[in-house]
This record gives sequence, C-alpha cells and structure tokens, in this order.
Amino acid sequence: MIDPALVDRLSQIVTQKNPPHQEVERYFHAVRRYLRGMFHEEDIVDEMLQEFSIRFARGDFHRQSTRSGQFRFYLKTCLRNMVHDYWRTRRKNDARRAGMTPEE
Repeated sequence: MIDPALVDRLSQIVTQKNPPHQEVERYFHAVRRYLRGMFHEEDIVDEMLQEFSIRFARGDFHRQSTRSGQFRFYLKTCLRNMVHDYWRTRRKNDARRAGMTPEE
C-alpha cells in the first residue's frame, strides 16, 4: 500500500522549481560507488539506491542543506546507517528462517 503522504510529497516535487530529484541525480553516482563498496551484489545495491531515492524524495535528508559543504559527510553517515539497518534486518530474517532468535 502506498503512503498517501508520500504521494502528496511526490506531486509537490514535480511542480517545484528546483525539485529534489535534481539533487538526487547530483549525488547518484557517488552513492552508487559507495554502496558498491559495501555490497558486492548488484541487486542489493539497486535496492539500497531505490531506498535512498525514496528517502531523499520524502525529505528525510532535510536536516542538512545540500548547498552546504557538510552535506556529503551527512549523506555518507545516513548511507552507513541504511547499510547497518539492512544487515540488522537481514540477520533477523535469517535467524527467523533458521528457527532461532537473533542476538542483538
């Protein structure tokens, strides 16, 4: 089910003068290279890129201006957290499938 708030946000983005997708495009290749360094499976990289794009469009990175010099550092920290979340979720799912409880 698609979140109505996300649909509203995406429709606002389309009508903006400088939409965030331009900012996503600006960092897309750097983000892809970073994720390729963390994951060697292209499917996982694509999944994480999609998650990054959704979060960016949703406004999750609004705390830091893309015009500031600190944005790349902030973005790298956010990506690292996304990677940790991915591995934590995967470990829990693998443990459930094996019939065990994951260690936190």
